[in-house]
Amino acid sequence: MSAKCITENYVKREIAVNAIIAGADIILMPYDLDEAYDSVLKAVEDGKISEARIDKSVERILWLKVKNHLFDDYAQKSDDTSKDTDSDSSES
Repeated sequence: MSAKCITENYVKREIAVNAIIAGADIILMPYDLDEAYDSVLKAVEDGKISEARIDKSVERILWLKVKNHLFDDYAQKSDDTSKDTDSDSSES
């Protein structure tokens, strides 16, 4: 999102919002992260982007992460941690 052709031809605070409206599910490398976040949040609060639209993007992103096994290591670590906790409580 920091490409010169974009930042020179569009109002910077509207770039992330326009990208989401155009169908982007995720904004990578915005020109200014805080400004992009605030702009998207304001667009949702003002009704320019629906909360359902954001929810669908999150759903697609999470589905792709599950499909590509990006949570497998985390799930394994979480299982290992809960086993340690269970065994600690049974020893008391």
